[in-house]
Amino acid sequence: MHRQECIRYPQIIFSLAGLLITSAIALGQVPCEPGSYSATGNEPCTDCPAGTYSEDEGATSCNFCLAGTYSDIVGATSYSVCTYCPAGTWSSAVGANDLSACINCPAGTWSSAVGASHPYACINCPAGTYSDIVGATSYSVCTNCPAGTYSEDEGATSCNVCPIGSYSEEGAASCSLCSPGTYSDQEAATSCTDCPVDTYQSDWGATGCLECPPGMVQPNPGQAECVLDPGIPTVSAWGMVAMTLLVLAAGTLVLRQRWVTAA
Repeated sequence: MHRQECIRYPQIIFSLAGLLITSAIALGQVPCEPGSYSATGNEPCTDCPAGTYSEDEGATSCNFCLAGTYSDIVGATSYSVCTYCPAGTWSSAVGANDLSACINCPAGTWSSAVGASHPYACINCPAGTYSDIVGATSYSVCTNCPAGTYSEDEGATSCNVCPIGSYSEEGAASCSLCSPGTYSDQEAATSCTDCPVDTYQSDWGATGCLECPPGMVQPNPGQAECVLDPGIPTVSAWGMVAMTLLVLAAGTLVLRQRWVTAA
């Protein structure tokens, strides 16, 4: 009886030891906590770097903050740490870890959107306006071009000066040519000047006026042509006919005299 019991006890002891070893191994596999990860998902674990997060235990990798967001927090446990890029900026970077990843909208544009992930979020100021402000958040930065200047393209950062022979009003996308009878001999003109009395200009975009030719006058300013001088005597239509007949008669008389002399 005692011999048989001695054979059984080692088996029981060996079984208990195996159970304890197995339990110890099992207890040693501690899963990574949220905000950390490892290749196996168990300890030892590494904190998720800034720009990432992990919400679950036993993570083998961390999730990236999406484009248009960033996070400077290490060991983050939720997507809520991913902060939107502010209005006036954008970012296409995934897993950005600093506000510097958010790029300012360039001068000539603006954006009121938060969390923008593409430069198309930056809206151009319309033609006739300009802006030299970087990272603008409102259309209010788009300023009308002053009179005498223009901007023909969207997204302008400055306005161009109107050349001589043209002018513009405030907020112009192009300059207007001076009309006939007017001129402009200076850049950045806000209006054109009428041609003075006894001058004229028949062309568009003129930089000066022409004097009326002899026998012509222009009593009014801002005219495109001159008129006959009323102070010079004029010949009526019947007078022209009479003068023509006299010339013809005189010519006939001369011919007769030459004929008689020849005879």
